[in-house]
Formats: sequence, structure tokens, C-alpha cells
Amino acid sequence: MMLVCLSLLAALCLSPTYAIAQDSHPTKPTNSNKCCPPKPVSAIGDDELAVLAAVLKDRAPDRPAGFAEKTVAEQLDDRTVAFLRAPGELKQSGMHLDDAIIRDFNDKNAQPHELPRNLVAQAIGAFGNADAHRTLAVSRAGLDVKHTRAVVFLRDTYVHPPEVFIEEEFFLMLERSGDSWNVIKKITAGLKHS
Repeated sequence: MMLVCLSLLAALCLSPTYAIAQDSHPTKPTNSNKCCPPKPVSAIGDDELAVLAAVLKDRAPDRPAGFAEKTVAEQLDDRTVAFLRAPGELKQSGMHLDDAIIRDFNDKNAQPHELPRNLVAQAIGAFGNADAHRTLAVSRAGLDVKHTRAVVFLRDTYVHPPEVFIEEEFFLMLERSGDSWNVIKKITAGLKHS
């Protein structure tokens, strides 16, 4: 009986119907260029470092926090993109979340990456005496083709055992003005607490 169940399970998992069902998952990351595989992920360049530094500068006045040394592997799936493109979310800021930014964000954030030591040191300096219970983590920055607009995912976690757990998640939209990057919109993506 056990052998029959295992055989049926194996047949189901290997069947084309199961594979199609897996591929049609509603939160599959957006890839508007279906013909081509994702490009190889590049190292974190100067523009991306400037974007991440602007995120830290924007967040530093809030509350002291620790800083994760690896990026968050977050993806912009179809549902999230629809939410971010919804009327009112970005239109007030004048920001447009185009396919190039989404593709760049998803390519870079398929897995965590080590952040450069100088950025981690800058974060530690920006936050001063960090609260041992709070940690900030960021994704890599998705940039448009001209490197004038960007999107970054930010996770702010506060844990104080045994009863307190708060996790806030945001998408930050940034725009370049001359040589500096500025956060122009912060959209709450999630809130968990206990």
C-alpha cells in the first residue's frame, strides 16, 4: 500500500499537468521579456550604492537599529506590481514603476547578496547606538535604464522576547536629482506583529 501511494505521488509530481500548475502560480515574478533568460547579476555599482545610502539616510532619523549584512531576496510578483501601480499609490509622487525597474529588481534580488563593508559601516554610523532588538534589512535596488529612478525593499524587524514581534515592510521609490538620490514615496507592503 505504501509503495502504491509513493508511486502515485511520484507520478503526480512528474506529470506535465503538475508542472503547468506550478508555472501558473499567481504570484510568479513579473518578467515582461519572456523570450530571454534573466541577465547575470552584476556587482553592486556606484549608482546602486548611492541609492542604498539614500535609503539609510532617510531611515536613520527614525530609530536606532542594527543593519543586516546581506540583502533581502524579495521579488516583485504580479500582485505586488499591480498594487504598486494602482491609482493613488505612485501617481501622487509622479513616479512610474516601469518594466525595466521591475526586471532589474527581480534579477538582482533572486537571492541574497553580501553588502559592501563600507555601506554596512555607513549604516552602523548612521544609526549610532543601535537597539539590539531592531534590525533593518534592504534589498538590492532596481534601477531604470537611465539610472534616474529606483525601487528598494526595506524590512524593519523589532523582536523583544517573549511577547513582542513587529515586522514592517516597505517599498521605497527613489528619484535622482543631480548627483543625489531622494526617497519620494514609501509604500507599506506588510505589517506583522504579535
